[in-house]
Amino acid sequence: MDDFVIPGTIKVVHVEDNATDAVYVRGALENIADIKFNVLLATSLAQAEEMLRHNRDTDVILLDMTLPDSDGLNTLDQLRQGFPDKPIVMITGTGDEQIILQGLQGNAQDYIGKDEISPKLLKRVIITAINRARAHRELVLSRQRFQLAVTGTFDGIWDWFISKNKFWLSDQFYNLLGYEAGEFEATLNDWKECFHQDDRKSLLRGIKRHLQEKDIAYHAEHRMRTKDGEYRWFLVRGQAVWNHKGDPVRMVGSISDIHDRKRMEEELTLSEERYFLAVRGAGVGLWDWDIKSGELYWSDKYKRMLGITHRTFRPEYVFFEERLHPEDRMRVKYALEAHLNDGEHYDMQYRLRHEDGRYIWVHARGQADWDDDGTPSRMAGSVADITELKQAEDEKKIIEVQLRHSQKLEAIGQLAAGIAHEINTPSQFVGDNTRFFQDSFKDVTSLLQLYRQLLDKLESNVPVTELVPQIKEKIEEIDLDYLLEEVPAAAQQTLDGVGRIRDIVKAMKEFSHPGSAHKELSDINKNIQNTVTVSRNEWKYVADLETDLDPELPQVQCLPNELNQVVLNMIVNAAHAIKDVVGESGEKGVITIRTRAFEDQCEITIEDTGKGIPKEIQDRVFDPFFTTKEVGKGTGQGLAIAYSVVVDKHYGTVKLESEPGKGTRFVIHI
Repeated sequence: MDDFVIPGTIKVVHVEDNATDAVYVRGALENIADIKFNVLLATSLAQAEEMLRHNRDTDVILLDMTLPDSDGLNTLDQLRQGFPDKPIVMITGTGDEQIILQGLQGNAQDYIGKDEISPKLLKRVIITAINRARAHRELVLSRQRFQLAVTGTFDGIWDWFISKNKFWLSDQFYNLLGYEAGEFEATLNDWKECFHQDDRKSLLRGIKRHLQEKDIAYHAEHRMRTKDGEYRWFLVRGQAVWNHKGDPVRMVGSISDIHDRKRMEEELTLSEERYFLAVRGAGVGLWDWDIKSGELYWSDKYKRMLGITHRTFRPEYVFFEERLHPEDRMRVKYALEAHLNDGEHYDMQYRLRHEDGRYIWVHARGQADWDDDGTPSRMAGSVADITELKQAEDEKKIIEVQLRHSQKLEAIGQLAAGIAHEINTPSQFVGDNTRFFQDSFKDVTSLLQLYRQLLDKLESNVPVTELVPQIKEKIEEIDLDYLLEEVPAAAQQTLDGVGRIRDIVKAMKEFSHPGSAHKELSDINKNIQNTVTVSRNEWKYVADLETDLDPELPQVQCLPNELNQVVLNMIVNAAHAIKDVVGESGEKGVITIRTRAFEDQCEITIEDTGKGIPKEIQDRVFDPFFTTKEVGKGTGQGLAIAYSVVVDKHYGTVKLESEPGKGTRFVIHI
């Protein structure tokens, strides 16, 4: 009863056709000192239904099981169908235990006999019924949330009951392979047959190693056969559950379609190759500018680059200016002045007009000479046609955007198996506790029946000697002290589980929200907390994650969804680095995330106690496709995307500090 917050008034619809019984119940309610009851009396089922339709705020229904227009369980069923969320307390004078049991198993929350009614008992029954109805609604809601978490992802979920060799596959699992839901039988052999024959050994070997070594999670890329016979690439993840003996009993995971990502990676690699070939094959033209006389020299290669002949070339600086694209002239002018006056490096790209009227992109470098008095006298340099290179870069940017989007979906899919496991754990003990409540209620009911017999005999002055031993025996049989201790604890555990599921689903919803294509004010601390929550299954087995978030940190103009991906990538990398240190020892490392205001920027620090990064490769960690992880555990895109998001999109900085054997720290300023 402590869980129920008593409102100012509890509204009761009392369904009773016997005026005497109705008055008696009303009197009992009025004698409950600490609760006020607003009682509406209905004398028939039809009147009760009408009354409930006009009083949707009714808190509880007190139902006489015998009415002029309905009788017994039919009365209960009809009210439950019309008003499924209203708790119902059966009031019966028949003493028919079968009806009472069927009613409790079906639709009623509690019951009370007419000859048992007292203010104290009636209060307990009403509040218990309201609590049970609320607990039932929470359980239904938690199941709905779990189902939404499964169906709301683009990935297929699989659940292997190891001891029974049975698989449960989500509808999306079948859909990803081109099947209708449930179209093929789900056993280990059927599941294995979905994979390319060249991948099956590594798949089974990896899962076996995970089950034996209790690794963080199974994670590998495999080819799977679709219904039409095509093979597509999928990222397969899984997490096992072990019993108290250490035996695996269940394994839950997901499959993510990464076929498009694989294709884009191949295209991106090809684009990179074209990029370097374009630079190599572009050729280089030379130029020399006599600043004092204004005379200009271009090599033949330079002239051919622009379709210029010796006859059309004019050896003067103004000829160069005329060829510049109008949008680039001021930029080139300022760059030349900065080099000649301040010695700044001259290395830039701009457009020059070809003889046929089109503009080509060139990459120009130059170096000036100065007289003894500091006056620039001459400047010479080179120019390369990078038009094809620019086109390749544009193509590369488009593919990188697509790849980032693909990795975002892949990240959500990567979390799906962990989140399904996180939600499944509290869901399991909510179900177990509910069954425990059901069994406990049967035990207590059997004891109460004996107490009822004792009370009847005491009221009739009949000897009760033979009942006392029966009651004692029943108390020992059901272990009443155990129930009194464990039932409240189980109820609290159930509520905690429902709350945990709610928090996970809320965090996942906010993390995976697509967000805006434009920067917006966002709470960085809240975003980090959501990311920590949804990634919990990635780090909880190997690390404790600590946060030190500045409560005074103002909102930051940013792309929240993109920054969430950065933080997620770095948390996962940190967990993997710590796993390489602690292995299966049972020890844990530490991941620490801090925020603070730094001048006019926001500083985010992500630190781990992992193995660290060797100094000789620290300069390469942000390069696309560079990874220190073994095959199947990294694409080399995580830190490259993080760098692009922070530096290119937010004009910020990301700094790496790492010492092998001690750990790594990333410091982000935006």
